[in-house]
Amino acid sequence: GLMSDNGSIILVRHAKAMGQEPEQPLTEEGFKQSLRLSDYLRRFYHVSNIVCSPFLRAKQTVQDFATSSGMEIIEEDGLR
Repeated sequence: GLMSDNGSIILVRHAKAMGQEPEQPLTEEGFKQSLRLSDYLRRFYHVSNIVCSPFLRAKQTVQDFATSSGMEIIEEDGLR
């Protein structure tokens, strides 16, 4: 989930992945979805924290946004 400056929590499901196993990567379409998500979040939200599942597909979904925002991704095992 992402937390905005006003205390709102924005929940995002992972982008399209190759499968449901924990270490399955995003597909090409999934990476495109993650870029669109990154653009959308930068344009419409002031995100203060990025928290995600330790699963690869979840981390890859928010990686571009985290990198472009200069933020770290906080992995939370409880989000499995």
